[in-house]
Amino acid sequence: MTENKENQIKLIVGLGNPGPEYELTKHNMGFLLADFIKDKLAPNSNWKKWKKNGEYLDITLDNGEKFFLIKPLTYMNNSGVMVRSFADFYKLKSGSILVCFDDMSIDFGRLRIRRKGSFGGQKGMASIINVFSSRDISRLKMGTGPKPDRIPAENYVLSRFGKTELDNLDSVLEKAYNAVMATLKGGVDSAMNLYNCDGNDNTD
Repeated sequence: MTENKENQIKLIVGLGNPGPEYELTKHNMGFLLADFIKDKLAPNSNWKKWKKNGEYLDITLDNGEKFFLIKPLTYMNNSGVMVRSFADFYKLKSGSILVCFDDMSIDFGRLRIRRKGSFGGQKGMASIINVFSSRDISRLKMGTGPKPDRIPAENYVLSRFGKTELDNLDSVLEKAYNAVMATLKGGVDSAMNLYNCDGNDNTD
């Protein structure tokens, strides 16, 4: 890896809501990506429980580097509870975390990687920023927009993917998976150069 040791990504967080009613909703892009990563890198492993409020896996890459993959099960707005508990136990700094989540201000299929910023309206990211008292937490935002003006944001993010979106979902998750791997192997800045070049957005 090319970044200094403290800023190497060691913890990948996929955000979402637990329960079958949320499985294929836009707000669960983080969970979908976490499951996609698991199926790619640890298909024969089972998620391990973390203190009744999350699931995790520890995965070793071909180059010998190890990282953790987690899914908070506290519902979106309290995601930070599990993330902070897990990070504290394994002595992981906020700079070594990459949080993956949906962003309705970005077109479906597009990605944005940021090293830091505000929560941008995403309540799960807000919870994580709050528990760490820091905005210096890397994030991978996966576009689910554009949101129609007539639909309230809370209704839109909890709506299910349409047929065209479902038909393209695997390719979007593959692209996001490659972006995560780029952060793990080359660092956040390198991944930003690779995946933030398909247009600009105004989100933090």
